[in-house]
Amino acid sequence: MTSQARAPFESVLTPQKLHHEGVASPQPTDPCSEKIAAATAFAVYEESRDPAHLDTAIALLQIAIELQLDPDVDLLTKLESRLWSRFQDQGKLADLESAIKVQERVVELTADDHSDKAAMLDTLSDWLLRRFQRLLSPADLQRAIKAKEHSIELTPDDPLHKPTMLDALGDLHVLRYHHLGDLSDLERAIAAQQRALELSQGRHPDELEIMANLAAALGHRFERLGEPDDIQSAIEMGQRVIELTSNDDPDIPSRLDTLGLLYGLRYDHSDDLDSEDVEHAVTSHRRAVALTPEGHSEKPNLLLHLGMALLDRFDAHEDVVDLDDALRAQERAIEILSATNSVAPSNLSTLGVSLNLHYDYSGDVHVLDLAITAHRRATRLMRDGDPSNVTYLYNLGCCLASQLHVDPSEGVFNEAISCFTAAASQRFGNSTERIRASRRAVLLHHDHPEYSTPETKLLAFSLHFDIIPELVWLGHGVKRRFEESENLGELVNQSVGEAIRTGNLPRAIEWLEAGRYLVWSQVLSLRSPLDEVERLRPDLSHTLRDIQAQLQQSVQMSFSRKLSFSLGKPDPAVLDHNKAADVHRNLAIEYDHVLAEIRRQPGLEDFMRPKRFSAISSSLTLLSGPVVFINAYGKRCDAVVMFPNRSPISVALSELTLVEAEKLRSVWSAYLRQRNVRERATSFVSDDDDVDGLDGPVVRMLEYTWTWVVSPILGSLGFLHRIEGARLPQITWCPMGPLTQIPLHAAGIYSNKAGPRAYDYVISSYTPSLSALMRSLEATLTQVSTPSVLVITQPNTPGLRPLPGTKLEGARLQAILSDYEIASSVLEGRHATHDAVRAVIKKHPWIHLACHGFQNRSNPTQSAFALHDRFLSLEDLMVTASDNAELAFLSACQTAAGDETISEESMHLAAGTLAVGFKGVIATMWSIRDNDAPLVVESYYRTLLELRKSGNPSGGGTGAAYALHEAAKHLREKVGANELARWAPFVHFGA
Repeated sequence: MTSQARAPFESVLTPQKLHHEGVASPQPTDPCSEKIAAATAFAVYEESRDPAHLDTAIALLQIAIELQLDPDVDLLTKLESRLWSRFQDQGKLADLESAIKVQERVVELTADDHSDKAAMLDTLSDWLLRRFQRLLSPADLQRAIKAKEHSIELTPDDPLHKPTMLDALGDLHVLRYHHLGDLSDLERAIAAQQRALELSQGRHPDELEIMANLAAALGHRFERLGEPDDIQSAIEMGQRVIELTSNDDPDIPSRLDTLGLLYGLRYDHSDDLDSEDVEHAVTSHRRAVALTPEGHSEKPNLLLHLGMALLDRFDAHEDVVDLDDALRAQERAIEILSATNSVAPSNLSTLGVSLNLHYDYSGDVHVLDLAITAHRRATRLMRDGDPSNVTYLYNLGCCLASQLHVDPSEGVFNEAISCFTAAASQRFGNSTERIRASRRAVLLHHDHPEYSTPETKLLAFSLHFDIIPELVWLGHGVKRRFEESENLGELVNQSVGEAIRTGNLPRAIEWLEAGRYLVWSQVLSLRSPLDEVERLRPDLSHTLRDIQAQLQQSVQMSFSRKLSFSLGKPDPAVLDHNKAADVHRNLAIEYDHVLAEIRRQPGLEDFMRPKRFSAISSSLTLLSGPVVFINAYGKRCDAVVMFPNRSPISVALSELTLVEAEKLRSVWSAYLRQRNVRERATSFVSDDDDVDGLDGPVVRMLEYTWTWVVSPILGSLGFLHRIEGARLPQITWCPMGPLTQIPLHAAGIYSNKAGPRAYDYVISSYTPSLSALMRSLEATLTQVSTPSVLVITQPNTPGLRPLPGTKLEGARLQAILSDYEIASSVLEGRHATHDAVRAVIKKHPWIHLACHGFQNRSNPTQSAFALHDRFLSLEDLMVTASDNAELAFLSACQTAAGDETISEESMHLAAGTLAVGFKGVIATMWSIRDNDAPLVVESYYRTLLELRKSGNPSGGGTGAAYALHEAAKHLREKVGANELARWAPFVHFGA
């Protein structure tokens, strides 16, 4: 060996470094003699266990290596093995580090095609893991994972060896997840262990252990993301493992413990206090403790987990015996752990929860002090990046909140707020737990106004909006995202109301934008221009665009099938489905990583984040009139009005409360049901029905809407004074809560023929959010001057009610387009198939759909229009709509009717059509009468095309709002103002 080749390893491969002080270095003779002497010394050591003989063996091996002309892998391997033996005997870190360096040299000298290379890499991975466990250096864990991955790459896909390696790789990723909090590690762990089970084919001796580890990993992912299918799959696997494990198996306690923890997780995330899960958890943990001998290293953890399960049962049934048993188990565990100086924050936090519950039951302040002490110790032991930090901080905050009842001091208040704030701010924690912490911070401010200020209270509210993007995370299936959005409406409205109450309109506007239209905004974001990123970091721009393109194919998917395994026989259909979910989730994780990297670049810190007020206000110059947000929460309802050229204002709607708003919606919904306007039809009521079209409750409802909502807003804007001959001003409504279901554009006094009514004073538009409107307006700057139109009509869709009026509607539209020399493609009846529409839709910036339409409330991206052979869904439009898509006329049923439960999401076809790229949409809030549509369509298109011909559509918009206003007026004059069910359903969204 040359000195140059030897130099990097001299610190390891010298006797002075390798044997203990006081042991003489043997004099070098020749390699063969030294090898024999080393082997002899080690044999004597194995017989006598005298450390001096092991030291001599190591020193002799070192001399033999020194005397070699070329590196000898066999000698290096023996040296590594002896160093490992000495580390196991004496626990000195220097030996472990030396063993790692030697093994790295062994790996370096061995070709990948060598039969032992995989085993060498496996050994290196194990030693690096051991050093990580001593020093907690993330670099060691990273290198251990890389070595294990390389080992797996070199190992054939056989059912005996590779599954164990994949399982170990999964465990390494789980370990790194717990230390760094990166969700991608959990995904990789689950993928590795799923692959291990696929390969094992029911023939691997460790298959039960692999399945138990996979169940635990799925439980961790459920803890982070809250996907019900994960915990269901995990529990089913855990149950199967226990069924196949005998009581005398040494692994039975740990497997019972895992199953008990999974039951506890599902119970903790359920609202069902009578769930059997808590009983199953207690039973599993009791068995685990009973089957574990005293003195076993895992006994304390098993006792702590039993205590947690007993606490859950106490919480459900309030049997004080459970509380006492929990405390005894946990105190015993802490006593054992304290003796070995190995108490973890989770141990202390669990004990603190027990003590706090004991205080709630007994009122003993001393017990509360002990609980706070335990929780404080837990938070002092926290590691950065540990997802459990949310729990530790939240639990301490709860104890301090309890202490406020005993010691209502500002110091305790501030510490509690600090804990809840820190818990909510933990980037790697479960988002549901984080939002729970932010809610507690707000509640504490509400309960203790003597210590709160408007600024600190708003700061607590602001925590919600940092967490919302993670609750409605792009990696979830679309159904889950809409469900999460449903749960946020009240929280957003409360926050906005508080910001308005304190006079902080900029903050209210930021929150209005950040808290609504969430899912559709994600769809829009995948089409966002990347010009600035392209200029500063073209590499990141290209990477992000590639990921966006892939996400556009899966963003509309729902993932709702649990992973299911019979032992050794995974269900292929379920695996394929879950692989699609895994691909989507991993794309979302990668998307987040790339966004984070982009935001680290100077000048791109706010890229694709919710906009600040300064950015929002500077983008309003394209508005053709004010935008009015209407927020309803509790007893306070307000409007916030934004203008293109001045500061926003708020308008107090002093006579409106949330309860009254819900009553207005209820009356209106009853009216629509009475008029039978669930789907487009030839008529809604018989000729014998009330000719006035309105009954008493509806008249009052429209008058209240005018008096309580619309009139105060228009009055504050100076719009109640009309100028004869002048075009009416345009206003864009953005209502929230129950007001999303109410026709604000039709509000007015109908008991008096003279009105007043909203349509007398303003041209009304709607938008699901300000950002959606601004995107639409900005896009109109590059709109085509002479559009072409795709016209689709379905007079006799198979299996659905005939719509004969659509034939006349299409004919009139074709005539108008011909008059104005507008190119068009017309697909009617059996010619309007799914394939035919997809083939031509990209060619046309305008689209007119006269057909049945259907809302899909469980997955709005599957809301669709009925073509001759199948549905044309919003998902189809996402990938087929023209890049220059501008206007859509949805002459179908209820295309602007949202879901009452998810009002803030604007869950309707109109909002979705904006999200897939159209700038303006004409839609219907309820179903239209078949023979009214041709009249409205003819008036709308003639007015619109005249406006476009004049070159000034409407303040820079598309002109669609004004054209629809005139068309509705035309129909209203024909049928009468009181026939609201006929003229009022037509509404305009966007530009």
